[in-house]
Amino acid sequence: MTADARIAAAKTASGSDLIALCFDADPRVIHAVLENHTSGLEHARWIAQQHRTKTGIEMVSRRSEFLRDALVERRLLRNPQCGDVTIGRILSPKRIGATYKIAIDRDIPELTRIKSRAALRKKWQSSPPEDRAELVLRTDGRCLTLLIGCAFDAKSTQLICAKQVVSVLLVTNFCKFPATPPAILAHLIKQPFVRKNPGLRKMLLQHPNMPGEVKRQFV
Repeated sequence: MTADARIAAAKTASGSDLIALCFDADPRVIHAVLENHTSGLEHARWIAQQHRTKTGIEMVSRRSEFLRDALVERRLLRNPQCGDVTIGRILSPKRIGATYKIAIDRDIPELTRIKSRAALRKKWQSSPPEDRAELVLRTDGRCLTLLIGCAFDAKSTQLICAKQVVSVLLVTNFCKFPATPPAILAHLIKQPFVRKNPGLRKMLLQHPNMPGEVKRQFV
């Protein structure tokens, strides 16, 4: 069939014929499939998985009812042709924790993960302090490796300092993060398990943001 014939067929086809047209490489055919009044989630899922042009993929992302489907979202993100517009539509409504999960998902192409990390850093600046603190604590600070160049606000710092810390990994990640606030460093070194661990104490004291008065207590 010629391209024009496939486009015409996609506008009126149904059943297995319409599903077959979801595998077409021409984005104009994909557009016609999505305009077909019988098309729905099943067709969007096939297109998200199989189609290989940014234009066709972007057409799926225009429909909010498709983006609300977890399988469509996952297949779009795993599609190597997932472009900036589509990534933006997927990530825009998500909270910072969900964005972080996408940014570290190894089933997603590296380029998409890189773009997701950029979105994560932007969300860090605009997310509520409660969401920021929760992300850091729930990931034991693993997220900090993707947040280099970002800073903590006073409220997030306060929320973290209000928690008793029992995670060696969290302390280690705070030690490696250049922008760890002095208040958090002072809070960490007071934790009972840190006081009993010379290695952790040394790492904390070597952090350039550790307050001088705290350092003098351990000299």
